[in-house]
Formats: sequence, C-alpha cells, structure tokens
Amino acid sequence: MNVQAAITGMGIVCGAGTDVESFRHNIIHGIACFRRITDKRLTNCTACYASLLDVPVSDMSGGSGEEQWCDPVYFLSLKAAQQALEDASVSPGKLKERVGLFFATCSGPMLSIERHYENIAAGDQSISPRQLFGKKYYSIARMLCNSLDISGLHTTVVTACSSSLGAVGLAADCIRLGIIDVALAGGADTFSPSTLMGFDGLRATTPEICAPFSLPPGLNLGEGAAFLVLEEPSFAKHRSARIRGMLCGYGLSNDAYHCSAPDPSGKGQAAAMKRALAHADVAPSGVGYINAHGTGTEANDKSETKAIRRAMQEHAGSVPVSSSKSVTGHCLGAAGAVETIAALAAAEKNSMPPTANFSRVRDGCELQHVDRPGMKWGGPKLFVNNSFAFGGNNAAGIFQVGAAAAEQSGHTGGKPALFITAIEGISVAGVGIAALNAGCSRHGPGIAGTEIDGIGQVLVAAVPEFNPDDIDRRLDLRGVDRAGMIASATVRHALNSAGITRRTVKMDSVGFIMSLADGANQAEEEFVGKLYRDTFKLESVNAFPFLVPNSVSGAVCRSLMLTGYNTTICSGEGAGITGLGMAANAVAAGHCESCVSCSIDTLFPRRIIDMVLSGAIDRDRYVFGEGAVACIVETATAAKARNAEPIAEIVSRTYATETRTVSGTDTDHSAVRSVIGRALDDAGIGREDLHAVCCSHLDKQSRAVLKNDFAVQSSQIFDTAGITGVLPAAGAVFSLGIVLNKLSQENKTRYVLALVRSSHGSVGCCICKTLNKGTL
Repeated sequence: MNVQAAITGMGIVCGAGTDVESFRHNIIHGIACFRRITDKRLTNCTACYASLLDVPVSDMSGGSGEEQWCDPVYFLSLKAAQQALEDASVSPGKLKERVGLFFATCSGPMLSIERHYENIAAGDQSISPRQLFGKKYYSIARMLCNSLDISGLHTTVVTACSSSLGAVGLAADCIRLGIIDVALAGGADTFSPSTLMGFDGLRATTPEICAPFSLPPGLNLGEGAAFLVLEEPSFAKHRSARIRGMLCGYGLSNDAYHCSAPDPSGKGQAAAMKRALAHADVAPSGVGYINAHGTGTEANDKSETKAIRRAMQEHAGSVPVSSSKSVTGHCLGAAGAVETIAALAAAEKNSMPPTANFSRVRDGCELQHVDRPGMKWGGPKLFVNNSFAFGGNNAAGIFQVGAAAAEQSGHTGGKPALFITAIEGISVAGVGIAALNAGCSRHGPGIAGTEIDGIGQVLVAAVPEFNPDDIDRRLDLRGVDRAGMIASATVRHALNSAGITRRTVKMDSVGFIMSLADGANQAEEEFVGKLYRDTFKLESVNAFPFLVPNSVSGAVCRSLMLTGYNTTICSGEGAGITGLGMAANAVAAGHCESCVSCSIDTLFPRRIIDMVLSGAIDRDRYVFGEGAVACIVETATAAKARNAEPIAEIVSRTYATETRTVSGTDTDHSAVRSVIGRALDDAGIGREDLHAVCCSHLDKQSRAVLKNDFAVQSSQIFDTAGITGVLPAAGAVFSLGIVLNKLSQENKTRYVLALVRSSHGSVGCCICKTLNKGTL
C-alpha cells in the first residue's frame, strides 16, 4: 500500500456540527440535521429542507479593514481552517513557504455575487475595487492565506461538487514531490437562493428529508466548510504529530458525457475509483467501507451504484456503503472534505456512518448499505470516498484510518524529467502561436474600441472568427458556447502539434488541467442576474449548469472525449503558470503519461462593466483580451513513443504568497526574490544563465527586482500584452510559447523564466530549458 500524505488535523463547521466532536456525534448516530427553508423568495421551490447553520452564514462577519468586505463564505472557511490547524498544532508562519493552501468551492462567493445582481436589478451598478475582488472565486483562498499567515503555494479548485476531494489530492501531490511539507486542504460553500433555484429547476430536489439510495429520491442542500491538514509523513513523525489518517491514493476523471447529468453507465465514475485504487496500490478486497457521493437523486444513485460494481468487481456486494449527505445535506464544493472527516471521525470510534432515514433500497441501487446506526468496522480500516460533479468531474480518494502505514512513504526519490512537446493558442492574432508571433497587423482585427451599454467605449482584443475545420475536420463544436469553442479548438490544436491522436495514444491516459483567473462567466448574468431581475420567477434553467467555473473544462472534455485525469483551478492573475505547474505535478506523480495545461480568458459585458465602474483599471489604456493557450507536458517515455520532439524541458517551478495585505504591497518584494532565487537553485543555474523572462502585464516593482537583483535587462523581458490585450490567466503562457518556439528553431540550450505576480500578491514562476534536436 502506498501513502501520499499524513492527515494530522481536521476542522469542520456545518449544519451537522460546528466542530469535529459535535459533528461526529450526529454522523455516528445518523441524526439528519435539516431545518425548514424560511426564505420567502423560495416558496415556489419543491425543496422545503436544507442543512443550515444555527447562525445564518449571511450574518457572519468579523474584524475590520480588509475583512469587513469579504464574502461570508470566507468567515465560514476561516473558522474550520483554524480548527484544523489547531488540531494539528501547526503554525503556518513558522513554516514559511513550505506550507500551502488548497482551497475548493463550487459556488464561491455566491452571496456577494447575488447581492451585486440584486443591486443591479434595483438600478445600482456601482462596485468598489474591494467589492470586485470579494466576488472573485480565488478571493477566499487569498484572504485565508493573509489571515492564517500561509506564504507558500495557494490555489482554488473549482470542479463543482468534486472540488474539495480534488484539492486534497493536488495538495498531496505537492507534498510527495517535495514542493511543500504541509498543506491545508479543504473547501466551503454557503446556502444560496440561486443555487437552490437551479437544482430545483433541474428537478433534483425533494420536498422531504433526503435518503440516498432509498426513498424519497431527491437531494437536500447543505452548507459548510471542512479542512484537513496534510503533511509529509516523516515530517509529521519528526514533530511527533498525532496522525489521524493517511491519504493513500486518489483518482480523477471526466465523464465527457453531459454538462450536469452523470453518465448512466457509471464508467467515468468507476475510472476515478480504479485510478485511486491503483495510485494507492490497493486491491478492491482491501477496502473496508465506501463513503458514497450519494446525493439522493435518481440519476446519481443509479450511476454510482454501477460505478461501484465496476470498480469493486466481485467485492461490490460485500463492501459497506453509505452516504453522509443524509445527515449533512449536499455541501457542494465542501462535500468531499466534509465526508472524509465524517468517515475518519466515525472510524476513530470504530463506527461506520449510516445513511440516515433509510427505509428500503431503491430499484437499481442494490449494494451492502449501512442502513442503520451502530454498525462496527469489521474489515480493513481503509475506505473509499467518492465525489462527483457537474461538468463530468469525478474524484475518488483512498484513506487509511490512523497511522498504521506512516512509515511507508516520504518525498519521492527522483523527479522525472518533464518536457513540453507543444504550445498552441488562439488569440486576437488568430489561430496558433505562429500567428501571434507574426503580429496582429496581418492577422485579425487587432485591438479595437467596442461600445458596452452603460459605460461607453472600451478597448478589446477579441478572438476573430475562425473555422474549426482548419484545425481538425473532426472537431465538432455544435452547441458549444464561445468559451468552450475557443478552448476546445486550442486544446485540439496543441494535441495535434504534439502528435497526440486516438491512433497514437490511449486518450484516457491524457490528463487535462484548466486554469482560470477569476471563475466568473456569462452564465452568471444569464442565470443569477435574470433571477433577480425577474424577482425569482424561474423561466429557464438552461444556464444553471454552466454557472460553475469548470463548465468550460467540461465542454472541452465532451468535444474531444478527454476522460483522463481532469481538474480546473482558479488562481487569479497568472493562473496559467500555476496550471502548467499542476500539469507537471500530475505527470510527475504518475496520474497520466501526458497532460494538457490550458488557460483561457473570455470577454463578457458584466466583467468589463464591473472592472470599469470599480475604477480598478485605466479604461483609456487597459485592453481587455480574449484567448486561450494550451501546453502539452509529458515524460520522455511518452514523447519517445510517438517520436515527438520536445521544445523545452521544465527544470523548476516555485511559488509564494505575499501575506501582508491582499493589495499585494510587499514593500521589500521578498516573495518575488524568493521565488526567482529558489527557481534558479532548483534548476542548478545562476542568474547569468537566464536568456529571457516571460510575463504578462507585470508590475513595475517586479521588473525592478528582475533588473536590480538578477541583472535582467529590459530587452530580455518578453510580454505579449501589447498585442493580445491583458489576459490574466493565459498571458504569461502566451509569452512563454512565443519565446520557446523561437528558441527551439535555434537548436541551442537556453534557459527561459516565466514569472507572474498578481495584484493581490500571488507569485509563481517556472524555468524551462530549450533543447538541442534529438536530445531524447
């Protein structure tokens, strides 16, 4: 059995308990913790019950200054995170950049988003810079870093209801690969009227108390935050930490089936479970319990039953299965972490969490159900936790109760060489990096003024119309929205450039990571905005499944039939460089042989209006960009199998978070210095070896650090923002793509550094080495 990370701390705040002890009591005894929904705007909903906190989350606030304008989900998250760190006896400030935060959410700062649309419906479009920041999906993680003094890597996983289990997995990979020693991983979501209206419109809710796999069918929503502290096992042992459990392995997949419904066959869900078992080196016979995703809906429960049968094979009928959502409700992005804690906390008392309110097995859901309280562990203290989601995202984790296997792991010994075999993009210049390299003058309309209702003219650099057949005649983009079309075409172009097709590669071995800047999309206006304009009269639910940030990733997976390792992250400005690092991690950790890292920035009116009205930009000079860029990262073995010629090797990647203020006023620029210095050290080179620095819209202070501390001249800094407009997620990767493609033609070894620093203090970089022809 493998071990990826030790679990040394747990914290939880939800409708079923505001600490681990109260939560454990309700879980073990199968106490369904639901209350009537009293919001008068929701009187037409089928759903009548939800698992809610005693104190409305909307009333949560605290402190002053920067905290007072945060979304309530931040305060909910902070309480659970503090519990977990206290339980683990971890002080992040002492660990400096060796501790990271992996936050997860489905709906993000939805209460702030709703409040903004409520104001707009009332005729008030005003928004301050801080309010603008507070309604971005990555803002919660950024504020948590500030409050908890976490100065290492941080990111936000936004794969809807599978988010927090995916975040735990990504955190464990960073620990195993030696990027950090300790991680705080988990997620949070609040109960929101628009979310309930969406699920109700999809006919997924029940007017009664839910009973997954039993009667009545349908789900109840919940709200909550849950966090785990993960550590490198020998690090935890060295400091004599209490080990409450171990993450042994995890698996991710995508159904590539539908925007909201699961694949009825359960094939994609089973793939995640099988990958988790393989990653943990555990046979189905070694599993003692399954904490099911178990939402209670007809579609989910039947498909999950089939998935369990596929993954567990002949052992499916004998492994106890239950759903903690019968106690907690569906806590959306927090569900995976909530349910991991449910299983661990109950197992510490030798109990299995029952499915509350269970009466009889629903047709098509025949398994070995834990249908009553009091069932004790009779088999291995090893369990599977499932989390499935809109967009086709599936996650499964294998957990060991206690510390029995703590000595079987540690940082991975050797780090495999990782290569970039293609970088392609679609921008204002047209299709391909070559088009961008040629410049905007000969390709597309270029930067132009565009009229936006309510604010007048702004500068945009939009992607011109293109024919998908020019990329691949098999590319079917019918019914795909603009963001999905641009992203799908970009990814297909990159795969083609790398020689990855169904004829050359098993596509389920290809991973896919999508990186977003702020998580917002046009569906916000179409669903939430319309809901408030129409005073909660729901006419159509069509836009609701696309409200989740991972919807664009789901569109790509469906268009290209990508069913392998898949996640979506939201990291603010520079997200593409973080995503490139996550793709490298996925390959290095063995989750896939090749991985696509794609980042995308889209144009939609509300985003532009909010940025202009907030005064956060100079509207006369700021150019709103649109585009997507994709990199193919793989091992030498995978590239050699296709006779692919890499354009560069990724030789280092480093990250930091400025924790002083969310405005990023790190006056001594220590985080930028540290990230660059560590990257050079990891690459084994000096500052004199840097040939070029790639960035996008990089601030003056960071440019000064490059010049004064690392002797980088202005002529060495390459930034495409003047051509593409500002692309918060994709910009730096576009710059990297142009430089690497140019240098690959020279057949010389050069070192290129990509650097990003967001306006809110996230810093990251990677160093790539161009290769001589025939290096592999």
